[in-house]
Amino acid sequence: MIAGGLSALTFVATGGRAADKADWPAASPESQGIDKRALDSILAPAKILDVSKSLYTLRSVVVVRNGFLIDERYYDKSNISTLRYIASVTKSVTSILVGIALAQGKIRSLDQTVGELLPEAAAKAPTSAVNGVTLAQILMQTSGFPDDRQSDTRDLEPRVLDIPLEPASPPVWRYSSAAVSLISPILARAVGGSVEDFAKAVLFLPLGIDDYDWRRDAVGNVRTDSGLRLRARDLAKLAWMMADGGRWRGRQVVPAQWVAESTRRHIAMGWHLGAITDIDYGYLWYTGTMQGRVVILAWGYGAQYALIVPSLNLVVVTLADAPGAKELGKQNAEVMGLVAQIVELAS
Repeated sequence: MIAGGLSALTFVATGGRAADKADWPAASPESQGIDKRALDSILAPAKILDVSKSLYTLRSVVVVRNGFLIDERYYDKSNISTLRYIASVTKSVTSILVGIALAQGKIRSLDQTVGELLPEAAAKAPTSAVNGVTLAQILMQTSGFPDDRQSDTRDLEPRVLDIPLEPASPPVWRYSSAAVSLISPILARAVGGSVEDFAKAVLFLPLGIDDYDWRRDAVGNVRTDSGLRLRARDLAKLAWMMADGGRWRGRQVVPAQWVAESTRRHIAMGWHLGAITDIDYGYLWYTGTMQGRVVILAWGYGAQYALIVPSLNLVVVTLADAPGAKELGKQNAEVMGLVAQIVELAS
């Protein structure tokens, strides 16, 4: 049962515009068990925009508790309507689309190979080792593709089948945007049309997401590895839907089984990110522990975070300007530190 109930509903004024009730049900932090003064202190513009700290690149923070929007903040020139680049958080959205396509029978199995899923492309490169990579391996980042975190993959898709693989036994996690870019033509072939149209019909419209932008690769496919731009509150919708077992306002948008399967550990990594420890990988989602609680994370370059804390019915979204490579680690840690303070308030 949602804490506070419908009687707790209010409107949250943000940037001179009231939250649209049809867009997000809003409630006061106190009605959902969070100290408003403490939250105001954490998110105070004077603290966020202090140029001596990496937080000054933060542009949006959205906090959701028990399905209610309890706070959203925008900094510098960002506002409630600003579309922000979510970088590799796009990968987690792609995972959702794969789960829906699988449930609809448009994809038969995660054990299908690239050669089976893209037979026309495979026929043009019959000796490519990529043809034997399974969809599950792509989702787990264990396909054998080389790590390309520091590479520009915008024009790579036409040449993905030419990339030499580095297979390992047991499987090794390597971050490959090139591999995930293959999901775009895989989905397009499976659904028999545009991936964007599919996403709009089965995911975006059911959640009331009607304002977005999606970059395309060199051959015109939307980029499933990166490239989505969303409003912060719309990314929060996607995260809350996952937190609620694939439901949005009582409607099952994503199968609950896929939500559970895609956000559990499939490959061990043992990373840490600020207050998150024991970070492992699911199907294009990260899992970990924060303050003794299991967390689920969609993570994009430059502290683009959508953090889900299931045991607290809590979602925190942050979107920021991307820093240079030298500042990346510091920015990631500082923004995640701010997120950890919000989680602590909810504990």
